[in-house]
Amino acid sequence: MENNSSLILSKKIAFSFILVCIIIISVFVLGEIIIRAQFLFSGTGGYIRIPDDYLGVRHTPNNSFIFREDFSREFVIKRKSNSLGLIGEQISVEKQPKIFRILVLGDSFTEGLQVRIGKNFCEQLQYLLNKKNTSEGRTSQVINGGVSGYSPISEYLLLKRELLKLKPDIVILQM
Repeated sequence: MENNSSLILSKKIAFSFILVCIIIISVFVLGEIIIRAQFLFSGTGGYIRIPDDYLGVRHTPNNSFIFREDFSREFVIKRKSNSLGLIGEQISVEKQPKIFRILVLGDSFTEGLQVRIGKNFCEQLQYLLNKKNTSEGRTSQVINGGVSGYSPISEYLLLKRELLKLKPDIVILQM
């Protein structure tokens, strides 16, 4: 009888252990799905970022989306990405002779999704430089190469793979 009760006890312990393991794994899998969905998908506009074998993730090229912060309804901003996957207007790879091209790399502070169009520091820098240089006939073009969550290594890889073909005159790494 004692052998039988110890066998039943050990089966109950094994069942409880397996059940706890299944619950823990389910919580982690569900959490991973929720985090990835939150990270990749924003509202009605589609995927902001897509997986990339070289960079981890990158912006979806030629995409229009709505950036929305869920915790405060303050930030609801329409954005688009160009063919290079950078936030903003289309950029010609060919640089015109009188254009001074500045490429700014960085993370979410550079990217500035939560800032109204025309108000992030890359756009403000371009505005100020062009306001000053109009008499000389030169134009400054400031390219926003910021991507939320990128580290300096990711920014270097993006520069190396995609952005050096833009032939920037200056590259700024904002951290």
